[in-house]
Amino acid sequence: MEILDNTPLLLRDYIDDANLLVNWKDIEFCINNPWQYNPSIIHKTLATRIPLKYSNSFWFDKAIPDKQQVMDYVKQGHTLVLENFSVHSIATHAVCKKIEDIMNVTADMHVHCSLGKSNSHPIHCVTEDNFILQVSGETAWKVYDKLGPTGSVVIDTILRPGDMLFIPSNTYQAADPFEKRISISIPCSKLSNPIDRRNLKLL
Repeated sequence: MEILDNTPLLLRDYIDDANLLVNWKDIEFCINNPWQYNPSIIHKTLATRIPLKYSNSFWFDKAIPDKQQVMDYVKQGHTLVLENFSVHSIATHAVCKKIEDIMNVTADMHVHCSLGKSNSHPIHCVTEDNFILQVSGETAWKVYDKLGPTGSVVIDTILRPGDMLFIPSNTYQAADPFEKRISISIPCSKLSNPIDRRNLKLL
């Protein structure tokens, strides 16, 4: 992994076979197991969260979203976001563990996907360092300097499968997916010690 500082960085063809981390079969599995992956939906034109129906289950200590509703929204072309994906497989564990060991952070994977052109988050910033990995399809990205939307664009590019962006914390960014695509966001928190991944159950 590159030496990282507080500067956005574009890495072309950084990961071979990114689809080994997540593919549409994995996404279908996640939708059918919503208690693990906390799915949410972003409206394909409004770029706002669509409220989901939740219900309580005897077997879980929290309300879970209705998986049929989630699937219906995905089929309608809205953007699906899945969290907690770092525990999905040995491969996703390994990527996050490497990042955690190097950066002394706690990492997760969030999958963003849609079956066609669909808006993602509007221009925004997050408080964690973040890696963006394009898995399939293409997405236009803009990353701004520390002045935010009123400042300069320091990266204006199209991510293709295998490309990765590093976006430092508190940096404004915007994604514009324009076709069927899957991408992975890897937020890195410095507020807690890295997870001991040896003790996590692999699904």
